[in-house]
Amino acid sequence: SKEFTVCDLNQESAIDILEDGGIWAETPAECAKNKDIVFMSLPMPQDVEKVCLGESGIIESVQKNTIILDVSTNSLSMVKKLHKLFEQKGVEFLDCPVSGGVIGAMKKDMSIMVGGKESTYKKIKPTLDAMGDKAIYCGPVGSGTICKLSHQLFSGLLLGITTEVLASGVKAGMDLDTLVDAISRCASA
Repeated sequence: SKEFTVCDLNQESAIDILEDGGIWAETPAECAKNKDIVFMSLPMPQDVEKVCLGESGIIESVQKNTIILDVSTNSLSMVKKLHKLFEQKGVEFLDCPVSGGVIGAMKKDMSIMVGGKESTYKKIKPTLDAMGDKAIYCGPVGSGTICKLSHQLFSGLLLGITTEVLASGVKAGMDLDTLVDAISRCASA
């Protein structure tokens, strides 16, 4: 039987998994031991580095032929560094950043952008499909990260442009609700 182990700074956040028979691990090293697949979802690149390489980190216990999937929004340099270090241990590291937010994750309405070996992507595709409905193979290691960071930049620029356009319409004398309603009925919507 397959076991599911979880490690988090806050054990309460894993309560659903534990109630469904999951096993609690005190450290990332304990969590990664004897696993086929290890998932990481962390806030920042330095958090990913600490969980992988720090004290009681994944690299201490992970075994050959394990596949590590980093679904964090990471940096390209960190992804390449970790891939190289894990590769030396016979472990595959794939960057698999996601987009869709908390609600998307709950509804499995998420885009997953994967960088790594295509053969490994095909092997783990059913696992990815259990998380989100829009997994896409992007290319070699780092490709998923490039796609995600490009998406972040695009979203940020669109938000900035949208804010400027709406502000100029309001300054010109339009009611914001009417302006948004009018624009939303046009091709720009």
